[in-house]
Amino acid sequence: MSDADGASPNEQLLHACTTDAVALFEACISLPGLDVNCRNGLGLTPLHLAIQNASTQVLEVLLEEEVDVDIKTRQGDTPLHLAVRVEEEEVREWIVQQLLEAGADPRERNKNKDRPQEVIVNAGSEAGQRLRSMLREAEGRIALGGADVADDSDDE
Repeated sequence: MSDADGASPNEQLLHACTTDAVALFEACISLPGLDVNCRNGLGLTPLHLAIQNASTQVLEVLLEEEVDVDIKTRQGDTPLHLAVRVEEEEVREWIVQQLLEAGADPRERNKNKDRPQEVIVNAGSEAGQRLRSMLREAEGRIALGGADVADDSDDE
């Protein structure tokens, strides 16, 4: 099934994620043959495109689908690698938090052997340091099997 312009369900989804078009996303998410992990000609998935374009409204609903939160680009970048490169600090932090809550693994390395925390835009800034801490905490949680990293109780 395709729309009047001949765009397939996957093409419509990719466009919705690029342009933050929630109505289009919702219209095509239930179309037969739709693959939420499809790739465009450059090998980018709807999740990659939503992150690169800071399409936060679509990203929120996309993460409710069975999307692969650790899927890699041709360069080996995960969605977290792309998220830490978003220029706007507040949006970057929100996207990273959403991805971590959805189960993204901050330990994944790209083809350059970099983890997401090693490619943070403006890593030396206060926001960059917060992001690094957030990623390290998530790594610690994973290493501990999902338990809280810090135990704030005074019980011994």
